[in-house]
Amino acid sequence: MKKRYVRYGRFRFHLDGREYVIQLYKSPGSDHLFIPFRDKTNGNGTYKGGRYLEAEIIMPGYKAVIDFNMAYNPSCVYNEKYICIIPLDENNLDVEIKAGEKMFE
Repeated sequence: MKKRYVRYGRFRFHLDGREYVIQLYKSPGSDHLFIPFRDKTNGNGTYKGGRYLEAEIIMPGYKAVIDFNMAYNPSCVYNEKYICIIPLDENNLDVEIKAGEKMFE
């Protein structure tokens, strides 16, 4: 089953004294956001192609929390029959996100 995602907005956050911006995506008809991202742990403890997050729709003008503890591996990590969405360069974070799911042994 194919899913189509469109850019929904950007999320700014601070980590270790630096500001980062991450692109949020939404599938038409869905009430959740999809956040594919890569960080400095990819290929060294986490899946080399990046990880994913999901979040509830954020109303404009409100603050929100993106919980990196909920970051998960794409399905292709567990079954080669799945095709993974590779995060675009705009969601490459120049920091280690040590929270969330790691590679299994």
